[in-house]
Amino acid sequence: MSQLVLLAEKDTDLREELAYALRRHGYQVMAVSDGLGLSDILELARLSHGREPTPDVVVADAELDGYAGSDICAQLSHEENPIPFILIPALYVITRSRASRFGKIPVVLSMFAGLVDWDTR
Repeated sequence: MSQLVLLAEKDTDLREELAYALRRHGYQVMAVSDGLGLSDILELARLSHGREPTPDVVVADAELDGYAGSDICAQLSHEENPIPFILIPALYVITRSRASRFGKIPVVLSMFAGLVDWDTR
């Protein structure tokens, strides 16, 4: 069974690219666009006692609308068995549309270097 990634990214292009790349590498992906959606899914998983899937890892934009990914990460760190959490810092967020201004220059998306391959879509 593949691992479940909860992806929270406010930029639609980047969210779709990351979800596509993660699925291509065998992960199941639940994607949301803001901190409220991220918080709701995590709360539902926690309260459902196994009836709802619990993400194996959260990948989130540090500066989501609603609740910031960094705030949710800090909140989860106080739990007994916290879910691993990867923050995408705003400094490194470059979408495909923004990257197109640079032509064919490789674009590194923070810790996702090599995961997103612009030429495969």
